[in-house]
Amino acid sequence: MDRTCRRERLQVFRTNFFLYLLSLSILFLSSACADDWPQWLGPERNGTSTETGWNQNWKKEGLETLWTFEAGIGFTPPSIASGLLVTLGYDSGNDVVYCLKPESGEEVWSYSYPCGVHDYQHEGGPAAAPAIDGDRVYTYSRDGELFCFEIGTGRIVWRERLHDRIKAEEGLFGYIGSPVVAGDLVIVDAGAAAALDKKTGELVWNSENFRTTCASPQLATLGGADVVSLFNATGLVLFEVGTGKEFSRKSWITPKFDTNTATPVFVDSKVFITSGYDRGYALLEIEGRKEPGVLWKDEDARTYHNNFIPKEDHLYGFIEKDFVCLSVESGKILWRENLPVKGCQILVDGKFLIYSEKGELILAKADPKGYEELGRTHNLGGTCWTPPVLANGRIYLRNSKGKIVCLDARLK
Repeated sequence: MDRTCRRERLQVFRTNFFLYLLSLSILFLSSACADDWPQWLGPERNGTSTETGWNQNWKKEGLETLWTFEAGIGFTPPSIASGLLVTLGYDSGNDVVYCLKPESGEEVWSYSYPCGVHDYQHEGGPAAAPAIDGDRVYTYSRDGELFCFEIGTGRIVWRERLHDRIKAEEGLFGYIGSPVVAGDLVIVDAGAAAALDKKTGELVWNSENFRTTCASPQLATLGGADVVSLFNATGLVLFEVGTGKEFSRKSWITPKFDTNTATPVFVDSKVFITSGYDRGYALLEIEGRKEPGVLWKDEDARTYHNNFIPKEDHLYGFIEKDFVCLSVESGKILWRENLPVKGCQILVDGKFLIYSEKGELILAKADPKGYEELGRTHNLGGTCWTPPVLANGRIYLRNSKGKIVCLDARLK
């Protein structure tokens, strides 16, 4: 009887201990996911990470390089989730999709396919960020081919050459906008807004044809409706995610290069758009399904390829070579800091990681009262237009030739 009781107690202990370990692993995984960077502009697609507990006290010599990797020509930033990193590069007539271990840079798998370089006025190569969704990753080529891979193995689940299927007019730079996963759909700019079943690749809906540009589709909820934006060559067009029905549109034509460049930034019922080249920026008010109104604009500002980042009641980004803070309410520039080269940036835990086009990484406060620099490091040269990425205490930088550098920003 005593032995039976002890066995039962031991079994209860083992069961409880197993459940305890399981709960710890679930807690660990959920916290790890919060520190991932699974798509273009991060977890919420707004250039912002909530990651904490990383090294913000940079020594004079900067941060240690953990590893480097040669991915080939291109501008695709790494996407990191499910314990893996995915990026792309171009080499000798082919795009190559690489899956790496983010902690070491060790290759897990790769897949190559024929693709044009699309090097008009720049080095060319792939530029769209992969979108990682659970055990799948979606990549988009400059030729307008969308792939769905099994992220752990590299097995192709499906592929669809949307450029041939939809036959929309291609822009000067090919297909650059990064795919976005919205529920059961994956949505891309294929010269038309195109929504595919993320499991099968079946085309669910597509819009009328436009000319594709460099901006990526963006998701928002407006008046209870889930919408996706396409900032194409004609301007801003919003579609209902589930049906593809047009929600509203605003003309915004940029004659130079015939392209609108940056991903729209939604702030409540407002949206900030910037074309980058000889057209400036504007804050629009979206009221139902009618044409958005202009709250303020500056048609002389030159933001180039920079994506502004919202924080509270302000927008931060580059105008020419100046890093600036804009008031959302008035559009007034509260301060500007000459760096003195153009750059791009992400926001992490109230700090900006600013990456200059010459490869210098700057840590600065996100403060509407003024610019305050906290540290600098220079680990990579060449042309650097790809936004930096911070995930799980590691910073990833890339140049146009395809060299990727992983820096150690973990607390010791």
